[in-house]
Amino acid sequence: VLFGSSGNVTVQWDAVAGVTYDLYRSQNSFGSGMSWTKVLANDLAAGSVEEALVNGGATQQFFQVVPAGYSPTSNGVWGLIKPYIRGNAFTMLTPPLRSDQAFSGAFGASLAAALTGNNDGVANENGDEVFFLKPDGGWENLYLDASGTWRDSGGAVSTNVLRTGQGVLVQRNSGSAAQPSFVGQVGNLSQQTNVIAEGWSIIGLSEGKLMPMSTLFSDLPSGSLNASYAEESADLLIVLDDDGSWTRFQRMGNNFWYNLETLTISTVTLRPGQAYYFYRVSGTGSLQVRF
Repeated sequence: VLFGSSGNVTVQWDAVAGVTYDLYRSQNSFGSGMSWTKVLANDLAAGSVEEALVNGGATQQFFQVVPAGYSPTSNGVWGLIKPYIRGNAFTMLTPPLRSDQAFSGAFGASLAAALTGNNDGVANENGDEVFFLKPDGGWENLYLDASGTWRDSGGAVSTNVLRTGQGVLVQRNSGSAAQPSFVGQVGNLSQQTNVIAEGWSIIGLSEGKLMPMSTLFSDLPSGSLNASYAEESADLLIVLDDDGSWTRFQRMGNNFWYNLETLTISTVTLRPGQAYYFYRVSGTGSLQVRF
């Protein structure tokens, strides 16, 4: 999946010459109930690569190419997702689809294209920045320069690559909101793992799918959630809401996530691209989650 300069999307796929293909698109959330629309029918492949141009204006859409006459499936789907980044504020972000996760690569370029750069360095409150929460509890930040390149606090081109399932804080210093466009393959096929250390982490476990909080940690190769009615003994999730407020969720002794603001069991579903704080109780070891 590639972008055109007009805001459209060029869908490109490996083909067999002489075979006809159908291209489907869905703007629903990914899942078994999504509906598909055929946007290209009976495309006769002339060579080993075919492509089609479709509108890229929607904030979320998924694509699949199948041999003509076949129905789309849940495998081999590619997506285009545009997370919302608030103006004059922090937003918690993680790659919403499978990507290279590199700030010098496609992920960093897609993020930079929607943001505002400045050559004054970090903490200048002019250009936009991102913040990494390090394992020791400290922070590392990058700034976007005027040419759209991510640089570290010393001015060197960033070599940062996000770990799978890692999130960051994006500081948007401009007053306007932004929506970067990310493309990639839909994942969440139980092929990835994230090791969460004790203390605070920023994580995001979606690779294109909605993630109900109730099942977010249902596959744990090692470790277990600290569940307790005492907040100091329980693992916590902290979510930055769309209005800029924070909501804390505690893993209770009955093994539910409990909303500490509404005092109810959580029904929250986390979106692709949405990152969140996770607090792992000190002294209880790391937690490995598969997603």
